Amino acid sequence: NKTIFDLKQSEKKGGFGFNAEFLRDILNYFARYLLSKAILPISETLKNLILNVLTEGMKNGDGADKIAYLLESPEFTLIRARMIVRTESNRAMNYGQLLGESKSEWESTKRWIAAKDDRTRDSHKEHSGVDGTIIDFNDRFHVPIYKSIGGIRGKRKGIRMQVGVDLMTGPGDIHASAGNVINCRCTLAFKNKRNENGRLIRKSSQPILVE
Repeated sequence: NKTIFDLKQSEKKGGFGFNAEFLRDILNYFARYLLSKAILPISETLKNLILNVLTEGMKNGDGADKIAYLLESPEFTLIRARMIVRTESNRAMNYGQLLGESKSEWESTKRWIAAKDDRTRDSHKEHSGVDGTIIDFNDRFHVPIYKSIGGIRGKRKGIRMQVGVDLMTGPGDIHASAGNVINCRCTLAFKNKRNENGRLIRKSSQPILVE
């Protein structure tokens, strides 16, 4: 919802906005990368079903819960359907944001914004992760990869230890580990850069998003 609101505000100011081009980019993203981080194997038939439901839901502006209910079936519990909808739609929306910002003529920074609740993973929180981190548009966030060491499933969580780092363009980056992508609800905020005179800085070249 925040992503769509920001895009609509951008459109009012003459920016990229939530328009046909943005929607096309998202649908192309679905077609290429849908379920690339799926935890469990999914048949091609089910993948096509999910693609169709997500596509229609995005076109209609449906919320995650409504789309999840449409996916619920003997193969998908509502919990798993919600996880798929949240993960895939958020990945696509954030990628669409990056595409839109890449088409701007001005240099910018991007800020990682995490949901502020107890479901947010440690690697995305403010003190143990990347929440609030601001970097140049072409740079990548250094997102910790955490694992529980010494835990017993269902009895003891164990000790959370950092075992690596994902270099991410933003939330939902297709190259990141599943642990930093599945069920992620984070988003990005962009801000134009200014020189010492307070003037916007024009890009010397158009950035190319690495896929």
